[in-house]
Amino acid sequence: MESDKRFERMYALSFKSDQTVFFQIPIHAFVVEQLFFESYHKKGCGFYEDARQKYIQSDNLENRRLYRAHMDLFLQKIERKLESKIDLFLSGSGNDLYVVELISAFQSRGGSWVVCEREGTGTDITYRKEAEWFKKSISVQAHYIFCANERHRDMFDYAKLPSVKEVKVIGELDSDAWFHRKYNFHRKAYTKWNTYSKKVLFLTFGLRNYIEPNIFPEYPDLSWEKLLKETEDEIYNFAKTHPKILVFYKMGHLEDNNVKFIDKCKNDGLENIVPLDRSFPCEELIMYTDLIIGFQSTAMFEAMFSDKPILQLNWAIPEVLNPDKHLLPISKFGACKPINSRQEFRSTLSEWALDHSSIKVDKNARTKTRDIMFHNSNGHVAERAMQEVERILFHTN
Repeated sequence: MESDKRFERMYALSFKSDQTVFFQIPIHAFVVEQLFFESYHKKGCGFYEDARQKYIQSDNLENRRLYRAHMDLFLQKIERKLESKIDLFLSGSGNDLYVVELISAFQSRGGSWVVCEREGTGTDITYRKEAEWFKKSISVQAHYIFCANERHRDMFDYAKLPSVKEVKVIGELDSDAWFHRKYNFHRKAYTKWNTYSKKVLFLTFGLRNYIEPNIFPEYPDLSWEKLLKETEDEIYNFAKTHPKILVFYKMGHLEDNNVKFIDKCKNDGLENIVPLDRSFPCEELIMYTDLIIGFQSTAMFEAMFSDKPILQLNWAIPEVLNPDKHLLPISKFGACKPINSRQEFRSTLSEWALDHSSIKVDKNARTKTRDIMFHNSNGHVAERAMQEVERILFHTN
């Protein structure tokens, strides 16, 4: 299996098995060439960014051939180090950088490749569009694909190549961490952060989040610019008015980085607004903070594993979008408080600053909502995955 925190419980569970031995590659399996080759084959690594759209372009054929040769050698050297044949390889994706040729190389050696696809967060239209992208590529080729939810499964089932034997829903491996991980908040930064009376987590978002141009080509100017601008203005004013409350400006992706807003806060001396990029664990901030604010993201579903109040930004939605079809069902069952205007956002923040119990939490709604994206997220997805792996290895029913 590749070295990834999401597989840590599976690795630990494997020690209880008398029939299966798991080896965890010490660093990310797809850049581990540095350990086995004198030089890093840069031309072969990273020639495509997304197998769904760029991998099949004709100008990549030579690079693909070169990289496939390196992957064959990579697998030979891995098995030589282990002094054993690898029967099954477990990875977190089947279409990321480097992995497509590695899967192909491994399959040619007679091994079974299993992908535990990440997250599975999407809207009706993004699942459909991604299924179409996958169908045109050659990236849905692993023998077995484990998915986070039913719509996730349908997407891969639609686009699968003949090599795919089964696409099955087991849930999201990452969700197990919420039931088994302990948070100590011992990083050095917490020493200063602990001096604030309360903490707010703002999960910022990109201007085209879930409405990318390739999804809505007929609306090239479609964006969340108004919603983001008004949200940032209100957060700025809130932080300025409440200097004893800390606000985390948490970015999920590079495009979520609003440099103008970050510079404004810094230049105006707002030390209680702290920007953090994706390298800082989002789940840790969810457990640490007292209030969570967000729009459309996987992190909003992850926040529902906590008992913290959640505000969902829900205004400035372009008229061409159908909320039931184009937006994530984050507030569908009452798991968070939808904020339907800038004015309501301002008043809700003010009320919460005075009374931190002003926003109610429905735990049953949280479970129901997170299970839309993370099927049966009960802390035992790793056990289900282990059962499937051993079924594949030993051909049991």
